[in-house]
This record gives sequence, structure tokens and C-alpha cells, in this order.
Amino acid sequence: MKWKLALADALVLIAISGPIYALALERSYQASLPRSPEPTTGHVIPRNNHGVVVYYSEEEVSGLRYLWMGGALIGIVGGLIHKYDK
Repeated sequence: MKWKLALADALVLIAISGPIYALALERSYQASLPRSPEPTTGHVIPRNNHGVVVYYSEEEVSGLRYLWMGGALIGIVGGLIHKYDK
């Protein structure tokens, strides 16, 4: 069942890439998003990152959440395949 282990390895790599991309995206958001709320653009959700408060929109927060949670779920599936395919 080598194909299952190859699939598990691929899933783990995908799982690692999600949070890495989320961190890079959050870093770019910190540089480009407003430092004060802007209701006209929807940037009203404050997030503090090492003392810097940046205001996110709901779509930006949801996208980051999906990257983190998706990476975690895919990693769990890959780990379970590794564990039970021996």
C-alpha cells in the first residue's frame, strides 16, 4: 500500500503549506490594511499582531481561518493514514 503512504505524505505537505501561506498573507495584510476602522470598506475587525492593530474585513478573516483550519484537517487525515496503514 505504498500509494497510501505517498498520499499521506502529499496531504501532510499540503497541510503545512496552508498555515505558511496564511502567515505570509497576514504579514502582507499588516503592511497594507488600515490602522483605524474604515466602515465604508468593511475593515472593522481589529486584530493585534505584536502590538500593531490592523483592521480586517470579514472576508479576510474568513480566508485566514479557512487556511488554518483546512491545513489542520488535511494534516490530521494525512497523519491518520500514516498511523493506520502500517
